[in-house]
Order: sequence, then C-alpha cells, then structure tokens
Amino acid sequence: MIARPLGTCDSVLCATPDYLAQHGQPQTPQALTEHNCLTYTWFGKSLWHFSHNDAGSEVAVSGNLSANDSFFLLAATQAGAGISMQPYFSVVESLASGELQEVLPGYQLEPLQIYGIYSSRRQMHPALRALLDFLVEWFANAPQLQPRR
Repeated sequence: MIARPLGTCDSVLCATPDYLAQHGQPQTPQALTEHNCLTYTWFGKSLWHFSHNDAGSEVAVSGNLSANDSFFLLAATQAGAGISMQPYFSVVESLASGELQEVLPGYQLEPLQIYGIYSSRRQMHPALRALLDFLVEWFANAPQLQPRR
C-alpha cells in the first residue's frame, strides 16, 4: 500500500459555555483529567498530545462517552456532555457564534495527517492520479484547513 500525504487537519478542544460554567475552564492540559472528555475509540488510550511554548506534553483523558464518529461526538459536545477534540474546520462556525467555546486556547493539539491510500503506482489509473493531484492542491488552499498557528 502507498500512502500519499494530502494535507493536515488542525484540531481544537471545545465545550459549551454552559458546561464550562458548571465545571470550570481547565487552565492546563493536566486539568482535563478532572473533566468529562468525550473521546475517540480508535485513538487507543485517549492520549491527547499538546504543545505550548515549544514544549510537548500528553495527557490521558477519559469520560463517559467514546465513539468512532466525530459528528456524534460533536453533537454530544453541543448538547453539553463534555469536552471533545474536534477537527477545527467542523467547529469554526460554532466557535464564532459562541455555541461552543475553545478550551485551552494557548495550547496546540498535534495536527492530524491526511493521506490518500492506494495499492500500486505501476498500474495507477489516470483518474486516480488526477484525483490525488487535485486533493493535494485543494488541501493546500482550502481556507477551512489552513493551519491555525
């Protein structure tokens, strides 16, 4: 299998203002251990990686809800169930409207890499090559996927 890098996706921690008013705004990544963190099942032990002032850290988080679908976790977050890690592009409007609030805005999460996976370069169909080339350019120029830094 061949994995061609297409782009990156920044993530953000977010919660509703009501959740944060009731449970408090965490000031450090370690404080997340005292919160209900809504996690992804495919990320193993729910280890969230942060960088801040050129230093890295990781925190094992947990909560009462884990799923393998970001839309489901987003809906739970919007319902006030806890703090979740979301792709920035999927919550940018909710953050701008105030429906959601960014958690730990001074910290950056490890960006997720996006790849196109295919089986062989030797007999690659021209349509697949064109699609991959298009996606590389699209990810590089899509405003909603530009790095937040």
